[in-house]
Amino acid sequence: MLAHPMVFALFTPGHRKFALDQARGLGATRFYSLIDPTAITPSSLKTSEGVFINCAVTIGGMSSLGAFSFINRSASLGHHCTVGEFASIGPGVVTGGFVSVGRGSVIGTGAVILPGVSIGANAVVAAGSVVTRDVGDNCLVMGNPAVVKREGIAGYNEVGV
Repeated sequence: MLAHPMVFALFTPGHRKFALDQARGLGATRFYSLIDPTAITPSSLKTSEGVFINCAVTIGGMSSLGAFSFINRSASLGHHCTVGEFASIGPGVVTGGFVSVGRGSVIGTGAVILPGVSIGANAVVAAGSVVTRDVGDNCLVMGNPAVVKREGIAGYNEVGV
């Protein structure tokens, strides 16, 4: 059994999942979260194991981050935001309140997700997109407003979790 705690600061969900599976296979059982001291997080934030929150992130009240989720630098998540396991939020992403991001999804740099929108599991939101309505599982969306460009993708770089 590996006694030392581990953190996986890898952006892509598939890489994080692979690293986790390898570590568990070698006997690792302790996975810490890493929250940069410059991040602004509310006392009501709920985090699971292995969460990574980069510098200058702002998270609104009553939000929750699933296991091994990754919030990159300068992202701003609105209140009551839910981020699923292994999801990745890119640098400078802005979400409104009550946004839900599914397991293994990737939100690209500078994307904007309007309030109340749900992003499905293993979905990919292209950089700079403005998402005005729900995105289904395994979809790639892009543009302003974001439209579905591909369906049935396995996830970011065709690797789902």
